[in-house]
Amino acid sequence: MSLLRDKTTAEGEISNRLNTYAKQFNRAWILTIIFFLSLSGYLFLYSPQHIPLKAPLQELPLVIGKWKSEDINYEKRAYDLQGADFELNRVYSNDKGRKIKLYLGYYEFQKRDKMFIQYKLQSLYDNAEEMSIPMESNGFVQFNKTVVKEGFQNSLILYWYDLNGRIVSSNSKAKFIIALDGLIRRRTNGTIIIVSGDIKNRDDIRVLLDDEIEFLRNALPVLKQYLST
Repeated sequence: MSLLRDKTTAEGEISNRLNTYAKQFNRAWILTIIFFLSLSGYLFLYSPQHIPLKAPLQELPLVIGKWKSEDINYEKRAYDLQGADFELNRVYSNDKGRKIKLYLGYYEFQKRDKMFIQYKLQSLYDNAEEMSIPMESNGFVQFNKTVVKEGFQNSLILYWYDLNGRIVSSNSKAKFIIALDGLIRRRTNGTIIIVSGDIKNRDDIRVLLDDEIEFLRNALPVLKQYLST
């Protein structure tokens, strides 16, 4: 009889816990839905401000650290994103012959059909992992790393978002910051930055990653002079 009472009590406790978790989950889900419905309504009713760049992207230096740039024609552009107000496609090389592609896509404002998180970049999102690197200022910068295959060529890609000086790697966090800035400041501007290089062979991945990180460290302070804050 005692065992039966203990079993009944345990089952009751489990049932109560499940009901509590279900209520908490439903409450959080409802609040999330309300938030995004409110956000959608706000963005449709109130147009965000058009926030210009500090300086034209084309004026970005052709030499960044040990990396020198070369012009590329339209056919060799790394990316061409829907809705971007300003874009920059460049190839930078070091003295060892390593070539790294730099893409910047700046949006003066964003809305539902004009966002830098979009289906064209799904290949970047798939299997991407977050990494962080130390900077000379003793801080850390987070970015995403992934490998994308196009035809017979594999590319190692690093990408992140610059939201008015805030470096963000997470898509969900970027969306939240944009939504919050849109509600509070009527600003939804931002930049997606993509650094990529072709993988020559399996042993080349580590060296290529080091080269891209070196380029990233040199480029970030320069980019701050052009992107809006």
